[in-house]
Amino acid sequence: MRLTRIYQPQALSSGQIIHLSNGAAQHLIRVLRLKVGDSFIVFNGQAGEFHATITQLNKHTAIVKLGEFITVNRESSLQITLAQAVLRSDKMDYILQKAVELGVTRFIPLITTHSTLRLEPERWKKRYLHWQGVMLAACEQSGRTRLPKLENPMTFDVATTSIKADQRIILQTRAQQTIQSLPACHSVAILVGPEGGWSENELKCACMATYTPMQLGPRVLRAETAGLAAVSILQGLYGDLSS
Repeated sequence: MRLTRIYQPQALSSGQIIHLSNGAAQHLIRVLRLKVGDSFIVFNGQAGEFHATITQLNKHTAIVKLGEFITVNRESSLQITLAQAVLRSDKMDYILQKAVELGVTRFIPLITTHSTLRLEPERWKKRYLHWQGVMLAACEQSGRTRLPKLENPMTFDVATTSIKADQRIILQTRAQQTIQSLPACHSVAILVGPEGGWSENELKCACMATYTPMQLGPRVLRAETAGLAAVSILQGLYGDLSS
């Protein structure tokens, strides 16, 4: 039986007694119905995980004892930055969840010319915290022990000039090259546009910043599908999904 995994952002050591955060405790108590003596996994993003046992429970808190620490590395050798134009909330949640599962190292929400989501600074802050929660839950589910980096939303011009990678590509349906032709590399950045596509100016700016336009194949993919398909292909070519 696969053990539940819980993220706790604090220093951890074998034999330590800890109080779980309120959210984690409520998940164990109310959702998973765990009891005193039950075991699960605790990790803090430091490339390993602890076996843990519940020692005390009440309606609101859980106290656990950490057992053996196991060094675990489930990260891909290919470092992938996915810069995705911001979409509607449900679509962004889906992209973030699957990007974490597929091993994306860094995620950048992009604000583009044709982005339909426009928020005030305070609402961007709330949206960022929500996205962070989605990614943490995906790490717990997928077995990752290192947390992917989530950047604050960036405008297109800031992102294109600040992202560093061995290979930098911008997905475009009319591009001459396919993503399968990308040379072997250790790091790659992928720019993915919104439902309305890139503006002509954005395409020009990306090319001037040495991003290579690439397409995924003969069909037009939705904005929430394209980036995930690109990540899957690259992980299959050069990452931990390769043969």
